[in-house]
Amino acid sequence: MRLLRNIIFFLIGIIGLTLANISFSYILPFPFQTMNFPFVSFVLIILWRESGIVVWFAFFSYFLIELFVDIPFGILLFSSTFAILFTFWLYQNVFTNKSWYAAMILGAVSIFLFRTLYVGFLIFAMLFGQVDPSWSNILTNILWELVLTTGIIGIIYPFIIPFSHKKKMYIQ
Repeated sequence: MRLLRNIIFFLIGIIGLTLANISFSYILPFPFQTMNFPFVSFVLIILWRESGIVVWFAFFSYFLIELFVDIPFGILLFSSTFAILFTFWLYQNVFTNKSWYAAMILGAVSIFLFRTLYVGFLIFAMLFGQVDPSWSNILTNILWELVLTTGIIGIIYPFIIPFSHKKKMYIQ
């Protein structure tokens, strides 16, 4: 029964996260629409639950998001999954203290890696004539996404500390 409950929560979470991301990208005005809501959630889940299931959560969530974008299939999915996998590895091995600034650095590194992989795969797809991206706005959007996503992680992180499984979390 517990497995069924976890699967249902997993599916509801993935669908809810996908709908929230699509809704926020269309409803919010320009600088705020660049906030990467799934990455905020994934980094906070990594910090809160300390479980590798977040990589699968990212995979299935970005699989659904991939259905609604106009770039070749797999670029967004591959970039996000590997960025979250690397973020989880960084959390386990490098950022072992649970401080506020470590959470923000972890969020910034994950977004930077995600967008670096994304742009790299866009360039690779462009070489084969698969895509012709609008490069004029891409750097501006990436910088806004980095600032806003990291800022939201920094704002929300102190509120999840009391609910964490690890009691050794603190704010410095």
